[in-house]
Order: sequence, then structure tokens, then C-alpha cells
Amino acid sequence: MKVLATGGVYVSGGIPPRILPALSTGTFMEAFRRKGRMADLLGRVPVQVVLNTKIGLFGAAAHGLDQRDTHRARRPRGAAAAGKREQEARR
Repeated sequence: MKVLATGGVYVSGGIPPRILPALSTGTFMEAFRRKGRMADLLGRVPVQVVLNTKIGLFGAAAHGLDQRDTHRARRPRGAAAAGKREQEARR
């Protein structure tokens, strides 16, 4: 609620797939939406359960690739060639 995730909330990790029947009863959604003055807003927010227990690894991998690409983009032009020469020299 702090960031107003009106585009949706994704419940993920190892536990949600195990308690899917409990999440399907409606009790979770009632509790999620019963937030006083925010109830109308939360009533319009879609909630999804992620069944893939390795989704965190996918996110971490994507972040790592983004960081790698950002780091490469910041390297001075000559640094990439110098890095390749260093790698070849180590072989």
C-alpha cells in the first residue's frame, strides 16, 4: 500500500503454491481488501499467485545480467580491448 501497486500484486515464493487451496477460499482476498479507507482501491488491484518456486532465481539472474550490461556500457572503449588482452595473456 505504500507504493500503490495498482498494477497488481504477485504472491510468490515456496509457500504460496503449497497453500493454494487456502488462498483460493476467498479469505485471503477478503483480508487483503479489508483495509478501511483503502478498501475501494485494493478492490481493483489484481492479485496473482506465482506457482514457479524458482521465480526469485529468474529475477536475480535478470538483475545480474542488467548489472553486467550496465557495467560494460560504462567501460571506456580501450578498456574492453585491454581486458581481452589480459584474458588472452592469462591462458
